[in-house]
Amino acid sequence: MKKFPIAEIGLSTRAWRCLECAGIYEIGDLENITERTLKFIPGLGAKSIQDILNACETWGIELLDVKMNRINEQYKRLQDIELNNVQFVRGRAGQNGKLMRYEESK
Repeated sequence: MKKFPIAEIGLSTRAWRCLECAGIYEIGDLENITERTLKFIPGLGAKSIQDILNACETWGIELLDVKMNRINEQYKRLQDIELNNVQFVRGRAGQNGKLMRYEESK
């Protein structure tokens, strides 16, 4: 599916021609660019960009910035889970009052 031609995913003629002029020929190529990059492609306006974003959603393709945001959110959730299971205390047992980490016994 990643090798599927950009011209055949249901975009407007303007949108797919602009993408091809920018060197984006296959649907998988969209995974390596950001929405901001789309804004700098000559000839692509807000409507064409929205057209591309809708097609990406339909075909299950995530632009690079969308993918990075999803990964960052997952990382933050994992950090929150870890912080809920681990307590940090400041005490005399640590060197020079540095934070010491210990896990609660359950």
